[in-house]
Amino acid sequence: MISFKLQESHSVRQSISFLPPAPFKVSLTVLLLSQLVLISSKVFAQSKAHTMDVPDSDRVNNPLAQDDFPPEFFSLLEKGVEVPLRMRTPGGQAEEAGRASVRYSDGQLILTQAVLKQGSLTQEYQKLWQQQYDRPIPYQQCKTSDLIEGSEHGEATPFNLCFNIRAFELLVTVPAVAFEQNARSRILTLPDSTEQHVSGLFNYNAAFSRNDSQRDDGYLRLQSLSAYGSTHLYLDGDARTRTTGDIYEARLERDVQGIKITGGYLGSWGLNQIGNVSYTQGGKFYGVSAGNMGRSQSMDSSLSRIPIFVFMPASGQVNVYRDNKLIHVQTLPIGNQEVDTAPFPIGNYPVRLEVVVNGEVVSKQNEMVHKTASYGKGKDLAFQLFGGIYQAASGNGNTHLLGATGQWNTRWADVSATVYHYDDLLAFEPTLNWQFTYGSITSQLGVASNRSYNATLSGSVNLGPANIWSSYDNSRRYDKYRLTNSEEDSKTVRRYLSLGGSLDLQRLLNSQRYSNLNLSLGRDYLSGNRDLRLDFGQTLFQNKLLELKLNTGKTWSQRSGTPNEQSFYASLNLTLSFGSAGLDYSRTRDSESMGIKASWQPKNIDGLDYLGGNLGNSRSLSHSASSSQEGGSGNSNSYFNLNGNGKTSHFSWDTSAGKNSNHGGLYFNGSLSGSMAWNQAGLGWGHAQSEAGMIVKLNQQAAGQLELLVNQRPSRLSGRSTFVGMPAFSQVDVQLRNSPKSPANFEIQQAERHLVLYPGNVAAMQPQLRQLVTVFGVLMENGRPRSGVILRNHIGQATTADDGSFVIDVDKTQPSVEYRMADNSQCQLELDLSQAQGAAWVNQVSCSQPTTS
Repeated sequence: MISFKLQESHSVRQSISFLPPAPFKVSLTVLLLSQLVLISSKVFAQSKAHTMDVPDSDRVNNPLAQDDFPPEFFSLLEKGVEVPLRMRTPGGQAEEAGRASVRYSDGQLILTQAVLKQGSLTQEYQKLWQQQYDRPIPYQQCKTSDLIEGSEHGEATPFNLCFNIRAFELLVTVPAVAFEQNARSRILTLPDSTEQHVSGLFNYNAAFSRNDSQRDDGYLRLQSLSAYGSTHLYLDGDARTRTTGDIYEARLERDVQGIKITGGYLGSWGLNQIGNVSYTQGGKFYGVSAGNMGRSQSMDSSLSRIPIFVFMPASGQVNVYRDNKLIHVQTLPIGNQEVDTAPFPIGNYPVRLEVVVNGEVVSKQNEMVHKTASYGKGKDLAFQLFGGIYQAASGNGNTHLLGATGQWNTRWADVSATVYHYDDLLAFEPTLNWQFTYGSITSQLGVASNRSYNATLSGSVNLGPANIWSSYDNSRRYDKYRLTNSEEDSKTVRRYLSLGGSLDLQRLLNSQRYSNLNLSLGRDYLSGNRDLRLDFGQTLFQNKLLELKLNTGKTWSQRSGTPNEQSFYASLNLTLSFGSAGLDYSRTRDSESMGIKASWQPKNIDGLDYLGGNLGNSRSLSHSASSSQEGGSGNSNSYFNLNGNGKTSHFSWDTSAGKNSNHGGLYFNGSLSGSMAWNQAGLGWGHAQSEAGMIVKLNQQAAGQLELLVNQRPSRLSGRSTFVGMPAFSQVDVQLRNSPKSPANFEIQQAERHLVLYPGNVAAMQPQLRQLVTVFGVLMENGRPRSGVILRNHIGQATTADDGSFVIDVDKTQPSVEYRMADNSQCQLELDLSQAQGAAWVNQVSCSQPTTS
């Protein structure tokens, strides 16, 4: 099929397809090609003879005679014909970049339309392209080294247009400034939810603690999220054994395209939902909040904040270097192209870009990459307003609470702040997070109108194998948060400095064995306490059967009004191939302890992931001479404990139990957590907590035999109705497939879905399943193998080989195969596949007496 452009007038263009009648396709094609060769050679000879003395304008206007074309082709050319469009840049090579339409008129070739598929142009140059339409094209001798300075109308043109009759294509030379710089959007806007129905889930967490020396304690906490589309309702509360329970939040929220509107109740533990409001000291808030800090729109943290562009004179590669080390290679088409910075490391650092075309470096440039770990939490500039009724935890009546919170993400740092007013207090709390190539600095500040303040400054530096960190915290609060000039009404809440560092000796010395050194210092200026700690870990021996580690350290402590204290510890840990076991020994100035421990991580026991225990003894040491002579020692204490954890299809659990000789009885601690989801398909259980997900319902035969891929990550489906948790405010691709660990084989229909999930959204998947068994056998008839016989069932068909052997997939619920016998009668084989899993060998089968094995 050959495509043409039909021009009916200067204002209307229409695309048609020219389809010659079937009997004439070949002859017409041969005719057109032969005539084109004759025309091309004729025109080329003319152009060659006149190249030196014919100006460009004459070449444009030099007519092509109608007799130079075959009649059939000439009539099509008058209507318009579509040809390849090849594009090049000054200094670059020509490459196909789109399609163009030309037509023959009054002895001239006229450009009627052009479509670029590579190298998008700026709006200005797109308009200049439009101005080239309906104008003659130079065609006798392509001149591509320089841009055309003017057209026959005396107007400047930015393009060198040339039609190559020999190749029958349009060649255009485009300046670099004509190409547009199209950057990938840094803002990720979530589409509307795919789950336009009512659904929800419950996250539950329970814990219990029993100790003979203390009262029993326990709680049950429930979080409910229900939704219809992108509108969702949060409920969060708990019940406790020692104290009354509480409701932490009950609010309705709609978060679409980054605009978040929420209203309801927030308790003391939920006030951080509206911003950093630490000066409220807890309480209850009833109000609303609105702004553009929604989670449905965020910045793409995988890309550099500032896009990086390179100009490609032709299709080629870009080599990216950091510190003269190659970190990435990309292939880009012609034009101004954005470099994909997603594979680059996080940080702010310079890079060198080298453009390579046909193995030759044609240009170099230096750029800066700006990528931070916190980037992607929201837009570059966002805010949220809030207001309502506030009741302080002290219960001193109700007052208003009005404020605003915002964030500003720059290429260097992320700044956020909250300003609010309640009762007679005005507070301002900003936060600064600055991340650079070799570390980060974070500061959290706060000031109030009653002269209260707080300041926390922390930072870390990562220098390869060495890591250094520090933190300083200082705050002063005024009682009752009233304006006062009396220092007696104020108190310094905290003033603390901590420093530390670690050195990875294994990396520094390029050793095969683990070795690490840690140092930390803490000083509390209020109490006068000081602590210095030095820790060292080293692998002493390691092979395929066991590993022996040494951990040792020393601490120096100073308490106000007491002499300095020093303590030392050392422990050996032995890890065996069948599990792990170890011997621990530690000693300080006045104590000594020794113990043994062992653990086990089973791989094939459902519900159990870890089981371990330890047994030991500790005693106090006497340093007085008298005690030593008497052979006495201090109190001795023996202990043992067991601990384990695991997960089932309904919940995950963690527990520990033990006994200490200093106390009369056993102690026990345990926790339980999970989730239950619901929608129109029913209920589903899961062992992990989440904000959204999918219920997968399977029949009894498929339970435990399939797995769900969530963005290519597998999740096993162990029950008939399983809830698989997924993150809210996300797009998720899911695929149901056979588990590699299962011998069964199922044919799955409707196994893939694309989900857009908001909090409370629960999708459902109820696939149609057929358990397939691959049957191997030999077809016999009258004691001889039958070859070339077509076996059929409702799934498909297979043909027997020369020796009668066959392989065919059979539905386990309908284990029958049909074929026609030699006498043309129909035969149906009933196969016994009740015990088969995945594949079965049925030996020799025949219509009269099928056998199975």
